[in-house]
Amino acid sequence: MPIKDKPSICTSCSQRKGSIFCALPSGVLEKMERDKLVYNYEPDQLIFSEGHPAFMVYHVYSGYVKLSKTAWRGEKLVIRLRGPGDIFGHRAVLSGETYTADAMAIEPTTVCAIQKEIFLQAIRESDEFALRIMAKLGHDLRASEEQTMSITHEDVHQRVARLLLFLIEDNEESRRNRFIIPNSLSRIEMAQMIGTTPESFSRALRVFADRKVIEFTRTDIRILNPGGLRSLIHSTDAA
Repeated sequence: MPIKDKPSICTSCSQRKGSIFCALPSGVLEKMERDKLVYNYEPDQLIFSEGHPAFMVYHVYSGYVKLSKTAWRGEKLVIRLRGPGDIFGHRAVLSGETYTADAMAIEPTTVCAIQKEIFLQAIRESDEFALRIMAKLGHDLRASEEQTMSITHEDVHQRVARLLLFLIEDNEESRRNRFIIPNSLSRIEMAQMIGTTPESFSRALRVFADRKVIEFTRTDIRILNPGGLRSLIHSTDAA
């Protein structure tokens, strides 16, 4: 796994504005800059495995990372997608547990790895950063609860609409009002996330495209009308 030159000084990183690290004082960021490790990953290259000790928190500089868990039948189910500006591995570090999912790059990806001790020290030294971490954990818990409720109580079209909104929620492209979901996450994986088949997922995409709320190609899905997707979630006639 090659270590590349640091892509940016932390205090002036292009991802800092939308990142949880924007709350850190410059002195703490400078320490992270000295001690962080920066890795390049190729598509399908594993960053860490489920059950391994959690020594690092990872910040996505570029590319996308999927988090997946092993189901009881042995198949891998995608549970999260992390893009530029987002972090992962933090929950295991905070709880002192092993990583509870596999993390894998799904396209050429660069991540900054922050050692556990430095991450925890930053929390101790910055109340605002600690609050942001707590908010991040709360957000992740809400997303998990909504995903569980969606699979149990919503029809396929409602589930697909909710998933598309979920995937753009922490997407750097969405913060730029572009609302693009990369094709590096396959239709099969997206269907697995909401407990449906790839065929049903594709049919829902075609319905949404006909209604002009999305458009999709072989390379990506573009959300044209996020409000329209939200309306579909609450509609009794989403299909």
